[in-house]
Amino acid sequence: MVSSMQEQDKTFEVRFYLTRRFADAVRQGRDIPSMKPLKAVLEKHGVTLQNQLDEFQDHLKKWQEIQNWADYYPDEQTIANEHKFEKFTLNAVLDDRKREYLSREFSLVKGDKTPFSGLNADGVVADLEALGPKFIGTGPRMKEPKTRKIYSDNGGPHAYATGIIPEKKIG
Repeated sequence: MVSSMQEQDKTFEVRFYLTRRFADAVRQGRDIPSMKPLKAVLEKHGVTLQNQLDEFQDHLKKWQEIQNWADYYPDEQTIANEHKFEKFTLNAVLDDRKREYLSREFSLVKGDKTPFSGLNADGVVADLEALGPKFIGTGPRMKEPKTRKIYSDNGGPHAYATGIIPEKKIG
């Protein structure tokens, strides 16, 4: 439940871990009948799933294509932050343990955005948690909630980098 009226105005990213069976099916695009309850939650909220490992790999591909970072980012600090995020992302993708849990971690996407208002995030989290352990798996840290909302400033969940490559600057 939303803790305050102020939280309703903030945006959150909703993340959760699927069990290995369902994570593999989603990532491979397989439609298995036992996924019907999960699909119902997604349809109810008008959202789709974005796998964290796939998203990290997409970011790495985009970063590799950049020849001149100054064409994409406004200042040296932003470029430095993006390089930090790029290094973090590459290390995560190369680490077998992290790859395993990133392959089971998903974000919800509405249109082309991940943020939800506090109230909407709480509703999605409640519906996902109601699916129970058949669908929702555990994360790498046992203290971490299986389904959680992460405060998202400026439409992105990252504290120091957007992780999104903007269109080329004009001028």
